[in-house]
Amino acid sequence: MKIYHRSNLSEKKLNEISFFHLKNIKGEFNLFGVEFFKRFYKSISVHRDSKFITLEKKNKIEGFLIYTTSSMALSKIYLKNNVYFFFYFFIRSLTNIKLTTKFIKFLFFGYYLNHLKKKYNYPELISIALNKKFRKKNYGKLLINELKKKLVIKKKNYCIVILRNSKKLKKFYMINSFSETNLKVPFHNVKIFILKKILN
Repeated sequence: MKIYHRSNLSEKKLNEISFFHLKNIKGEFNLFGVEFFKRFYKSISVHRDSKFITLEKKNKIEGFLIYTTSSMALSKIYLKNNVYFFFYFFIRSLTNIKLTTKFIKFLFFGYYLNHLKKKYNYPELISIALNKKFRKKNYGKLLINELKKKLVIKKKNYCIVILRNSKKLKKFYMINSFSETNLKVPFHNVKIFILKKILN
């Protein structure tokens, strides 16, 4: 297994990561489909302060961690590059009440997070995923340690992650030096954890 630090991903890699996300991350917004996530990851790919750390075997992605050291700037790029897509996506979703409801929830989620990022603007662990057959083998810890190294190089002393409220996820992050905050996201069953005092 090899570790790569990537940016400016090819269309092929963006597709691969987007499909990998849908297959290996349980999320309430997965019903938006692969094109939705591909656009998100494309914005990350072109943002100079955001990176992909990938675990690859024979050039095939078996896991990844995605982070940014400037979450507010990334949010602006994402919105700017996709405002028309969001509009047309919403219009198309009107024929599906479940999809419409989830999309409106997604917009409120983004609105709240932007306010949070304006206040703190910490580096953010955006997403992490592993192929099921490589879980519980310390690859998750390996990815987190790679992130820590990058944060030290960038002289960043904090990093937040927004995660689904589950015992397994909370245990994973606590084992890897994150701690739970009292920050809340209205109407979403998520928790916000923080990694702090990275620098000695």
